[in-house]
Amino acid sequence: MRYYKNIFIDKDFNNKEDVKMSILNGEGVFNAFLIYADPESSDLFEIAAAPHVFKERNKNKDYGIIAVSKGYNSAKKTLKLIFEDWMTEHEDVSGIKDHYNKNCV
Repeated sequence: MRYYKNIFIDKDFNNKEDVKMSILNGEGVFNAFLIYADPESSDLFEIAAAPHVFKERNKNKDYGIIAVSKGYNSAKKTLKLIFEDWMTEHEDVSGIKDHYNKNCV
C-alpha cells in the first residue's frame, strides 16, 4: 500500500488524526471508505470499505490510497471534488491517475 502525500481525511470523522494513523497503519476504521488508484485496474479510481482493502489477500497490492471518507456516499462526493479540482487546471482527466500514483509513497 502507498499513501498520497496529502491524504484527505473526511471532516465528518470525530478524530481525524486517529483515523489517519489507523489507515496509515493498515487498520480498518468503522464506516471508512477509501478512494484509491490501482495501477493494475483500467478504472481511474476505486472506492472500497477500509476493512476490504486491508484484507490479507490485498496486503501486497500496490494501491495508492488518496482519501478516506466516512461512508460510501461521502466517498462519491469526495471523488467528485477530486475530479472538479483536477479540471480547474486540466482540459480532461487524462493523467489524473498517473498524477495520484506518482504522489503516493
